Amino acid sequence: MTQERIAKKVDEEVLSLLDHFHFCLQTNALNESVAIKEQLDKSMFDAKTYAIYQLLSFRYYIVTKDRQRADQYHNQLNDLASYSKNYLHGEIQFYYTFMKGFYAYHNKDYASALQYYKLSEKHLILIPDNSIKADFYYHFGVLCYHMSQSVKADSCVELARYLYAKDAKFNNQLISCEVIKGLCFTLVQSYFEAEKVFLAALNRVEDTTLRLYLMYNLGYLYAEMGKFPKAIKYLSSVYQQQFGGYKVLYFLTLCHYKLNNSTVAKEFLNEGLALCSEIAEDEYWHHLMMCQLLYDESWHPTLKDIDAEMAYFESNNLWRFAEDYCFELAEKFNKKDDKSWALYFYHKAFESKKNRRLMEAGK
Repeated sequence: MTQERIAKKVDEEVLSLLDHFHFCLQTNALNESVAIKEQLDKSMFDAKTYAIYQLLSFRYYIVTKDRQRADQYHNQLNDLASYSKNYLHGEIQFYYTFMKGFYAYHNKDYASALQYYKLSEKHLILIPDNSIKADFYYHFGVLCYHMSQSVKADSCVELARYLYAKDAKFNNQLISCEVIKGLCFTLVQSYFEAEKVFLAALNRVEDTTLRLYLMYNLGYLYAEMGKFPKAIKYLSSVYQQQFGGYKVLYFLTLCHYKLNNSTVAKEFLNEGLALCSEIAEDEYWHHLMMCQLLYDESWHPTLKDIDAEMAYFESNNLWRFAEDYCFELAEKFNKKDDKSWALYFYHKAFESKKNRRLMEAGK
């Protein structure tokens, strides 16, 4: 925190820019946020407003995937808390814990993110702005979805939808809430309901990025339903627009393996592994490795190889994936009449299921 940035009074234009910067971050208008941040970087703030700007800057670096700056800001948060102890109440206290959770979520530390979000929710009563409340509950819903807590996720995005609906500026966020609702239906295998939600949203959306996001999720849904040609149709359209990155590459790999298009599957697999290595994306690197392990008949992994991959999902509390993968492995070895390995993975699937239910129950 530098004293050179502290003024006795904040210019109204600076406050307006700060509000708009926050709006751009809430609505994922990242291109516009770049220019605004350049102006704000040259501005003067009072101590309280500077603390808010630092927290918004932290969010900016997280969503623009500038990991080095995001990590730097995260390390400075304790200094910010110490410097701003007179202001750590109300909006700033809420945003301080929210951004700690937001950072943990983007680093896939879901357990820590959940703790921070629960703490943030306690301070939400002091926040008068409905858009801030909606923004929080949307991201809380996203976190709960990723933790397989479909009921809590749906509850959060329903509340976010109610709050977003009060302001027409947040129409895209309403559709984003619909996406999470569709994903929750997918999670509990209510595929027909998920398809209705996604297609209805696709017919309403005009934003190009959001449209591609919906098409990606339709591809994901059809892959889950086993409708692999239909999934490939949507996923290929998204891939051609260079959207979705490693996630699209994973599902294209999976779908082509399922259709016995091994040559094409391996091309997407290698592209996906290379991208994950380049950007240090751990989770989907392991998803791709599991895809190869399960469906590439030319590869003959040892039990040690398989356990090494499974350890990633277990150590990161990704129990839904651990359960699904262990069950698939058990079925695979059962078909090969390898009863000992089949029983081993059936048991691991059962243990993963127990851990998933404990996590979903918040225990």
